[in-house]
Amino acid sequence: MHTECPSLYPESRSFPTRMRLLLFALVAFAATGTAAQSQTEGQFLDISSGPLGPVLDGAVTELVTAPDGAVYAAGGNSIFLGGGYVARWTSSGWEQIAEHIPGQVRTFAFAPDGDLYVAGNFDEIGGVEVNNIARWNGSSWWRLRGSAPGYIDALAIGPDETIYAGGSFNFDSQAASVAAFRDNAWSPLEGLSGSTDALAVSEGGDLYASGHLRLLSSNTYLNTYRWTGTEWMSVGEGLTSLSSPHVYDLVFAPDG
Repeated sequence: MHTECPSLYPESRSFPTRMRLLLFALVAFAATGTAAQSQTEGQFLDISSGPLGPVLDGAVTELVTAPDGAVYAAGGNSIFLGGGYVARWTSSGWEQIAEHIPGQVRTFAFAPDGDLYVAGNFDEIGGVEVNNIARWNGSSWWRLRGSAPGYIDALAIGPDETIYAGGSFNFDSQAASVAAFRDNAWSPLEGLSGSTDALAVSEGGDLYASGHLRLLSSNTYLNTYRWTGTEWMSVGEGLTSLSSPHVYDLVFAPDG
C-alpha cells in the first residue's frame, strides 16, 4: 500500500464537485431514457445518489459511456476520507464496482471485447493487488501481467488490443511520455517529451497523444502528435496557447 497518496483533486484538472455532478448528470440523462421519461425536456437530473444515499462521494475525476450504454464514473476523496471509487450507472440505478481504492483512478478505456480498463495511481482495487492499471470483465477485477512503468494519466486501446498509456514514465533511466503494452510487457514509444494528458485511437488504429508535449528534437510544444508506428509527427501546426499550454482531452467524433 502507498504510504502517501496524492490528492484526488489535481490542480490542473480540479473542478467544483457540483459542476462535475452536473456534467455527469447531463451525460447520463442522454444515455438513460428511463430516467428522462419522468423529467421535463432539457432539465438536469441529479443522479449522484442511489437508493441508499450518496454514491458519488467526492469529485468525479473520470466519466465514460460503455458500448452497452452504461455510464461509468470514477472519483473519490483522499484515502483518509474513504479513498477512491468506480461506479456504474444504468437505468435501474447505481452499482459500486470498486470502493475504498487507496489512490486515484484517473482514466478509463474500453477494449474491443467490451472489458473496461482503469488506470491511475493505485495498488489495489476490488481486493486485487495491481500496479496502477486493472481490467474489469463485468464481474471481477484482474491484474495485468506486466508492471506499469509509473502513474498513468491517459489510456487508450487499439483495435488490435494494444494498450497505450500516457504519463511521465521511466524505462531503465530513459524518460517516455507514452508506453504500449503488448505480449504482457510495456515498452516506450520514444520521441516525445513532456506530460501526456490524453490519448485517442482512430478507427484505423492511428494513435494520437495530447498534453504538454514536444518532440525530443524540438523545443516547441505543439501539444498534439500522431504515432506513425515508428515515430511521432505533429498534427498540423499543433495546439498552442500562452494562456493554457496544455491539451487536457482528446476524442474522435462519429464522423472521424
